[in-house]
Amino acid sequence: MGTDSDVNIPENLRLPYDRASLSEIRIALNRVQARLGFSDGCALALRLVLEELVTNSIMHGGAGFHRSDAETGIHVDFHFDDGFLHFRYVDHGAPFDPRTDLPRDAREDHLDARPDGQLGWPLILHYCDLLHYARAEGQNRMTLRLREEISIRT
Repeated sequence: MGTDSDVNIPENLRLPYDRASLSEIRIALNRVQARLGFSDGCALALRLVLEELVTNSIMHGGAGFHRSDAETGIHVDFHFDDGFLHFRYVDHGAPFDPRTDLPRDAREDHLDARPDGQLGWPLILHYCDLLHYARAEGQNRMTLRLREEISIRT
């Protein structure tokens, strides 16, 4: 096992506002998992979270953008710190601060009781902690941390 300072995660995603981006996420996460060696359960949780975030960005925040332009699309950057996988998620969509813009019940971790079609943010917050949100330069910028502590191989 390596230390955090030994870890390099070269996967930084630049995705257009397009559902085809979901397959790019799967490919990139396979590379991240192969590089770090974390469990299939951790990989599945991360995939679910990123697919939800990207789907939300496409469905709710991406109107009016050049849908094929990855530079004004969705950006995901990974880093490993103190036993946890962190990622910065940036979109150029409509302002959305999950700390204040979500209904209160969406922040509660009762996935089984959710109505159909309303699992997005409860699912994200079930698997991740939202560490930071900022709206800057026309971007929603979030830093999230996967809740499962992971051991990595280097």
